[in-house]
Amino acid sequence: MPQGQVFLVVGHENWGKSRTLKAMTDGNVHAKEVRIGSKSFFIRRMSNDDRPEEWVQFVDTLDPTEKPHVILTVCPRKEALPVLRKLTESYDLFFWVIRHRHNEGIQITIEEEKSLRALGTVEVYDQRREASDRAAAFKQFIRAHLEPMKQTQAMSKDNL
Repeated sequence: MPQGQVFLVVGHENWGKSRTLKAMTDGNVHAKEVRIGSKSFFIRRMSNDDRPEEWVQFVDTLDPTEKPHVILTVCPRKEALPVLRKLTESYDLFFWVIRHRHNEGIQITIEEEKSLRALGTVEVYDQRREASDRAAAFKQFIRAHLEPMKQTQAMSKDNL
């Protein structure tokens, strides 16, 4: 049973994943942690489309006892799927998909979206907005999925 939560900002190269996280940390590109609600999240900005080998190595070493709440970026390439599938053994995955590349007509495919849905919860951000707007929407997505965890924990305590 998964013990941690990983929230992933999904998009292809130069789609605004890093800019979204930069806005989320008030412009601090060096911040490795952000607080959302009562939870502290470890942030890893480097995606598999930046340095694929380093990304895979990092994801393979994630441990929910050390980092129970994590924010990552990912490009939905097929090569990432086995790594993400393995991650589901110890984490619940939540994918926040930036559907469009800026103001261009390029977008995440239905096949890419389906492959992510098979691994976890998916929300598609379909707007073409600034990084600060994306960051606010991503935080809202995270908050929405922290609540069920609190309710489950409360129910478990009631059953003791």
